[in-house]
Amino acid sequence: MSRARGFVTTATAIALALSVTSCAESKRDSGSKQGRGGGTFAYATSDDPASLDPVFTQDMQSGLVAAQVFEGLTGVASGDVRAEPRLATGWTVGKDGLAYRFTLREGVTFHDGAPFDAEAVCFNFDRWYNLPRTAQSANFAYYYGYFFHGFATGPTADSALYKSCTAAGAHEAVIELKKPFAGLIDALTMPQFAMQSPKALKKYQDDGASNPNTTAYSTAHPVGTGPFTLESWDRGKEVVMERNDDYWGAKAKVDRLVFVSKPDSKERVAALRNGEVNGADSVSPTDVGTLDREGFRVETRRPFTLAFLGFNQKRKPLDDPRVRQAIAHAIDRKAVIGASFPKGTVEADQWLPKGMQGWAEDVPEYANDPEKSRRLLREAGAVGTSLELNYQSGGGSACLPAPADTLNILRKQIEAVGLKIKPVAIPSSEFSDRIYGTSDHDIEMSCWIGQVNLADSFIGLAFGFPSLEWGFDDPELYKDLAHAQTVPGRKEQNEVYAALSKRIMQILPGVPFASSPSSIGLDPEVSGFVASPISQEMFHTVSLG
Repeated sequence: MSRARGFVTTATAIALALSVTSCAESKRDSGSKQGRGGGTFAYATSDDPASLDPVFTQDMQSGLVAAQVFEGLTGVASGDVRAEPRLATGWTVGKDGLAYRFTLREGVTFHDGAPFDAEAVCFNFDRWYNLPRTAQSANFAYYYGYFFHGFATGPTADSALYKSCTAAGAHEAVIELKKPFAGLIDALTMPQFAMQSPKALKKYQDDGASNPNTTAYSTAHPVGTGPFTLESWDRGKEVVMERNDDYWGAKAKVDRLVFVSKPDSKERVAALRNGEVNGADSVSPTDVGTLDREGFRVETRRPFTLAFLGFNQKRKPLDDPRVRQAIAHAIDRKAVIGASFPKGTVEADQWLPKGMQGWAEDVPEYANDPEKSRRLLREAGAVGTSLELNYQSGGGSACLPAPADTLNILRKQIEAVGLKIKPVAIPSSEFSDRIYGTSDHDIEMSCWIGQVNLADSFIGLAFGFPSLEWGFDDPELYKDLAHAQTVPGRKEQNEVYAALSKRIMQILPGVPFASSPSSIGLDPEVSGFVASPISQEMFHTVSLG
C-alpha cells in the first residue's frame, strides 16, 4: 500500500505564486495541434511528488512520476498487478530461496549514457543496504527498511535480509539473501526499488543529507532508464518530462509529458473541461456521468484499494473491544458505498482487497446490527461518549473519492447507536504527522492504495510493529507477520496470511468498509491510455489526435 494512505504525502509542497493555468493551457493546445505521434500530454494529479529519488518516497504521486523515469528489474503488467520482466529478462531462484540470479537486458543505457549492467544493479542494491542512519528513518527509506528488514548499520542490522550482490558477468547479477523472501520479485516492481544511474547518484545525490529529498539529485537530476527524462520540476506546480529517444523499448508517442498539481477534484475536472489538460486523475463519482455525457472519455481502475475507519486504542473507550465492535456493527457498508462511492465499489470485510494474496474467505463478520451496537455500548458504559473523527480536508482521492459525503453518512450511522462524533478536518500537510506521529487522535477515516500484490504490503506495513496510529502492542502479532514474509513458497504464504487476516479482524484495530475503483477523465482525442490498479499508469503509450 501507499504508506501515505493513497493521498497524504510526508513532505509539504512548496506553493508558488505563479499561476499554472496559462502554462498548462499552452502545453495542452500544442498537443492537440501536433496530432498523433507528438505534442504534449498534460495530466492533472491530486498532489505534487515528495521527491524525485524514489527510494526516499512513500506517496502515490512520487511513484507515478518515478515510473516514467525509472525502471526496476521487474515491473507490473500493463493494467494489472502481476510481476513481469523489465530490466531483467529472466531469473532463477536457488532451492533454499536465498539466491536470485537475474539475467539482464542488454543494450540498455541510463539517460546520462552510463551503461545498465550487473555492476549498476549491485551499486543500487548496495546503496540501499548501506544508507546512513539519517536516511534509514521511516520518513525516508521506509519501504526498503520494511521489506528488507534492515540496513548494514543501525538497530535493524541484525535483522537485515540482504547479504550481497555479485556481478557474475556483464549481464548477470546474483542477489543473495540471509533469509528467504518469496515476495522479492513482486517487491522489486515497486518504484522504490528502481535502478538509478550510479554516475548521477555519485555526482548529485547526498544520502547523508539532513533531508535527502531536497538534494540536487532528488529535485533536479534523477536519472533512470525509462521512456521519459526530466526537464524540470516547479515544486507545487508541475513536473515536465521529455521523450527519451534512446529508450530501449517502444518510444513514447508524445514529445513531452506534464504532471500538473491540482489537489481539488473539481479543479482537475475544470482543467479538463476548459482545455488546460488532456487528462484528470481521481475524478469524483459525481462528475463521472457528466463528463461522459459531455463527450469525454472516462477510464476506470479496478479496485485495489481499502477505505477504513481506524481506532486509536490508547484513547478510551476505544481500548474496550466492545466499543470497537459496536462501531463495526453500526456501519452499513452498502449504504456508505451507495451514497459516496462509484459504481464497481465492493464491500471490504478485512484489511486486504478482495482477490489479493492472503485474502481470507471466512474472517470474523461484523454485520450491520444497530441493536447489537447499542447493547455493546451499554455493557461497556460508553453510551453518549464523544469521539473525534479525523479526516483529511480538501478534495477526494483514488481510494476516497468523496470524503465529505462518506464522513457524513458514517457519522450518522455511528451517532444513531449512541456515540457522539465530532468531525475534525486536518490539512493534508499535517495529516500524516498527526495520525502516524502522535497519539492525539481518536478515530481516523483514511484509505490505502495497493502498490504491489503482497499481503505484507497491507497488513504487514500496517500492523507489523507498534504504531501510534493504532495504539496497541502485540509482540506475537509482530513476530508472526515478520515470519510470514520469509515463508519460502507463495502458496504457503497465502495460507499464513489468510490466518493472520482473520486474527487482525478479531483484534479489530478498525473497520474496513470499501474497496473502490477510481476514475480518470480524458479528452476524447487521447488514445493508448491504460488504467493501472495501483495508480501507476505508463504514459509512453499515450497519443493525441
